[in-house]
Amino acid sequence: MTMNECDAKRAQENFARFFSAEARNIATFAGDAHFRCVPILQADRFVFVPQEGMVGVPLQWFLKDDFDGKEILWNLFRELVYYRELKADYAYYCNRVSFFEDAAQGMRRLMYEAVFSREARDEIRVRAFVQHYCHTEVASLFYLFDAVYAFHYVRNRAPYYTTPEGSALLASLYQKERGVYWEHTETALHLQFAYALAERVLFHDMPKGCNRACIARDPVVQEVLRTLVLGTEMSNFIHSEFFPLSGEVVPTKHRDRIVSVFLLEHFVRLWHLSVANITFELKNITDRSYDPFRNERAFEYTKSNLHAVHSRDGQQELKKREDVFESCTTQFDERFSISPKERKEFARLLRTTHRLRIDMRSFWKSLIGKSVQWIDCYEGKCPKGRLNVGDFVSVFPDFQEFRGRDQRYKLRVYDRVYEVRACTLRPAQIEVSFVVDNSGSMNKEKIASAREALAVSMLSLKDFGEYSDMLAAGRRERTTIHSEVYYFGSSFIKVKSFGKSKSKDFNSAQLIKASVNLDGRFGGTNDAEVLKHILADVERRRARVSSDTSFVKVVLVITDGCSSYPHESRRTIEELRRRGVMIFGFQIGLMSPEETALFHDVWNSTEELGLLLGERLEYLPRELLRTLRVVLSKVHRLSSGERLHAQRVW
Repeated sequence: MTMNECDAKRAQENFARFFSAEARNIATFAGDAHFRCVPILQADRFVFVPQEGMVGVPLQWFLKDDFDGKEILWNLFRELVYYRELKADYAYYCNRVSFFEDAAQGMRRLMYEAVFSREARDEIRVRAFVQHYCHTEVASLFYLFDAVYAFHYVRNRAPYYTTPEGSALLASLYQKERGVYWEHTETALHLQFAYALAERVLFHDMPKGCNRACIARDPVVQEVLRTLVLGTEMSNFIHSEFFPLSGEVVPTKHRDRIVSVFLLEHFVRLWHLSVANITFELKNITDRSYDPFRNERAFEYTKSNLHAVHSRDGQQELKKREDVFESCTTQFDERFSISPKERKEFARLLRTTHRLRIDMRSFWKSLIGKSVQWIDCYEGKCPKGRLNVGDFVSVFPDFQEFRGRDQRYKLRVYDRVYEVRACTLRPAQIEVSFVVDNSGSMNKEKIASAREALAVSMLSLKDFGEYSDMLAAGRRERTTIHSEVYYFGSSFIKVKSFGKSKSKDFNSAQLIKASVNLDGRFGGTNDAEVLKHILADVERRRARVSSDTSFVKVVLVITDGCSSYPHESRRTIEELRRRGVMIFGFQIGLMSPEETALFHDVWNSTEELGLLLGERLEYLPRELLRTLRVVLSKVHRLSSGERLHAQRVW
């Protein structure tokens, strides 16, 4: 379906009006404060990008007059259930197609035996037809109960739909989608079974008047539906497994296992009864004409969507995302005065450092996960737990005496073992200052290397902060991390502040500008002045914090030569170290023996804090990230009362 300009404009207006009113409800349901819905003009399905917190919504929805706002919101919530599950376990979704193939093996074997002659079984067209047909039939069963789960999940998360008014809305909505309530007199037995069971589970707890579930007409199907599973009715069993009383989220993997073990056998057996006397003809495969929920996932679409999520770190997927976010990027650049040249250079930095950033993400996840420590606690003389033989022997005479009197004696002879979170002290703030040489001696190659190192380091720290915030949700202590950037030459300038009180977009814009505006136009190499400025700032902050361990400061200096004022630089570095600041220097570019000796005198006179890379410019981003790994690993191993000092990390 294509839209003319008038329809597209009207759809855009309806979309903006709808999401301005429902943005908070949608973000709350998605469980992501930064969640976004982006309209897509030429699309008939949702586009999920979980790693970016984005769902592409087809604008065609907002051209139809058949559905009002509440019905559109319901359908959007229902799609967000799949978004949440895809985001939670995309690895299983990527392997789910293989799971369906394995589940369809029994149906393929029966189809070969019942339908095709032995000579026809080896034909390529026959094998392709059987594989596609059986996969579609089996997958439809699993997708059908995905829709059932999404139905109840939305009702539990959005209380409005549990009210009589909301329940009536859902009943009318499903009637509107189907046109009429269906009867299964002409439907295959296995589909009668699947749809009838799904509706019984679907309308399990709907108010009277809304529960108009279809009734399977075939007596064979009715007999199967009356089958008891673990001593209870089949629909009640599925409802209890999919929607436990505890309210816990049931993973897709568990639901698939339930359907595969308890329903698939009946589904295949009824299918076999239906096709026993049917003659199959090979022709072009078309979509199923009847779909009561209009929510089945096409096989090809599912594979392509999951492949996009699975390869989310690849360049091809990044290019697709650029097209989706093009309009948002343009508005962002206009708002913060980012030129096309700056945007292009930043995109280059993202491409060249992408793999390094992905590696750092894996490291941050591992580091933050290990930082949560648990200890085992033991409690004795409990009424329940693990039997303590010694305690039982000591109270056994009393136990016998009370039992002889026919009186109850409460035995407290058990040990209880439970885990508690270890009491650790994490710094409340981590500040990382990047000091970058912008003197006239910085040539094109050095500038490119410094830009890459700066961009990937700041982006990695941003990732670390996001993972740390996720962990802080269940902890009392909270660690925040911020970065700032200075350019220095004959003088210095701060091009990126910590931005603690600024918006997320403002900080992102500063990060872009700080990464791409290094140009080598600041004259000499006076790093002493900027280091003195940082020292004065540290002294002010130390006076306001409660302890040495609540504030961690890291300074990373990138320079292409020795300092113009080496003695002042060395004294300032030593003073920063005495203040507990972790400071490291990185030298790039070719230097004379005299300049090399002077660099060592400034940075490595007492401890090796400076690294000479020379003409190995490509190593700068990797070495900068490795230093951050060591520093933040040390920070997360802090125990109460320990003081941070700069150490050799190479």
